[in-house]
Amino acid sequence: MSDSPLEVGLRSYHASAGASCIHHDEEQASLPLNVYVVEDTDSLRKILSGSVRKLDHNVSAFSTAESALDDLACNPPELIFLDWTLPGISGLDFCKKIREMKNIFQPVIVMTTAKTDDDSFELAMSSGVDDYIFKPYSVKDMSARIRIAEKRAYHRKERYLLEHKVREGGHYLADLTSSIPAGLLVVDEKTHDIIECNPYAAEMVGLSSEKICGRNCHQFICPREAGTCPISDRKENFFQCKTVILKAGGEQIRVLKTAQLATYHGKQVIIETFIDIEEQEQAQERLQVFARDMERLAMERAQQLIHSDRLALLGTMVAGLSHEISNCLTAIGPNIDMALKYWEEIAPVVNLAAAEPTAPQKLKLADAELKPTLDAVKAGAGRTTSLLSGLKNYSRKMDAGGEPFLLAGCVDDTLNLCHNLLKHGITVSTEIPGDFLVKNWNRQHMEQVLMNLVNNASQAMKGKGKIAFTLAAGEAQAVLTVEDNGPGIQADSISKIWEPFYTTKTKTGGTGLGLYIVKGIVDQYAGSIIVTRSEKLGGAAFIIKFPNF
Repeated sequence: MSDSPLEVGLRSYHASAGASCIHHDEEQASLPLNVYVVEDTDSLRKILSGSVRKLDHNVSAFSTAESALDDLACNPPELIFLDWTLPGISGLDFCKKIREMKNIFQPVIVMTTAKTDDDSFELAMSSGVDDYIFKPYSVKDMSARIRIAEKRAYHRKERYLLEHKVREGGHYLADLTSSIPAGLLVVDEKTHDIIECNPYAAEMVGLSSEKICGRNCHQFICPREAGTCPISDRKENFFQCKTVILKAGGEQIRVLKTAQLATYHGKQVIIETFIDIEEQEQAQERLQVFARDMERLAMERAQQLIHSDRLALLGTMVAGLSHEISNCLTAIGPNIDMALKYWEEIAPVVNLAAAEPTAPQKLKLADAELKPTLDAVKAGAGRTTSLLSGLKNYSRKMDAGGEPFLLAGCVDDTLNLCHNLLKHGITVSTEIPGDFLVKNWNRQHMEQVLMNLVNNASQAMKGKGKIAFTLAAGEAQAVLTVEDNGPGIQADSISKIWEPFYTTKTKTGGTGLGLYIVKGIVDQYAGSIIVTRSEKLGGAAFIIKFPNF
């Protein structure tokens, strides 16, 4: 019987492949393969197994497909020589079972059979058979075909390991892109459709990755007109800019975006990454505001140091001037007293003389004006002495603590120093016991607190109104209230007035440091200060509580 065209073709293929396989690089097949020989005829099984062992491979021989399947889990093969006709499960069904196993390495399967018709060949190939060895076979022909199968098994194993590494790399890349705190999109360079989206990008947009992928990137990351893409339209390979992304609800988020042209699975794509910079920009703005405030504070502190230096210089000047002024006042005071005493003695005579019809006009004026003039000079000298005393106290170095002082006297001195603020229409009332001693404060600190409160009240009342000082003293604590009948302090400003640089007097040039300094001084002495609406006068009421010991 002549060979069929299929058999002739197969023999020709095996002969040429065998010849090329014999001369392949032996180093490529340096590692032994796990080989199954499944053949129910003992003699053929031994011949085939022996031929394979000569190539230094590990051979497992089986007479049934069932025994081979049992061994499959612990000893998976990379090459199988399989008889078609077997007791129980046929070789063809065994081949199908192997090909249905998706979680194992798929071995090269060579069918040994006497079936040479076209239908059998097609059926075997569709079942997953890789090659044929026709029975009966010679040792030379069998050896050549074993080497062909060996080469195919090595190639398949190499490809499997490579694909495994690629899969591992893909999993690693997926894990990496899922964990980075930045949005990442893979965009088709031609259509601008989103191919892949990492979880961070999905979270920023507010949609799942499934709902984002397949949609156009202009709907999210580049909410601008199509045709303006720097990569696909302007032919740039890399682009970075500050832009916005659109969330699902239409909200915009400022981001820093990077776009890079790349090849992904053989396709030209744009890799887009973006990070939220709104918080960063807000933090930067807050930092800039803080830096400006610190600069202003430094300038104010410098001015305070200059002021302190001037006060020290003023103290030195006042000490010298007070001596000279005191000498003048010493001369004025007694002389005025003496003039008033003499006037009392001569006043009756002047009165009689001035009453005469022929009395000169100057004599009449002297009779009417001399006594009030002398009284005014005496009062002016006394006021000058009080002002000089207050100025000397205020210009001294302000150390914490100091000698106990009468609060009433401190308030009087403060009002004398603020006379210019009060003289045009502000009346002041005080309800402070004359014998109340402040024991744990520096007097100048108290004067500075009171002067700032009086200054604030006079400015709030625009120079006309009422200010009241009231003291309620107990054994452990004293409460001093300074209140006015001005407009008061707005509720939304109460929590801010103690902050440095906060002021509502922007037009009049307020520094916003007065009440900040007041609170700092009160806190220094373990006291407290609050502001509320005055029940007595209707304006602002500053309540200072300080230990009374």
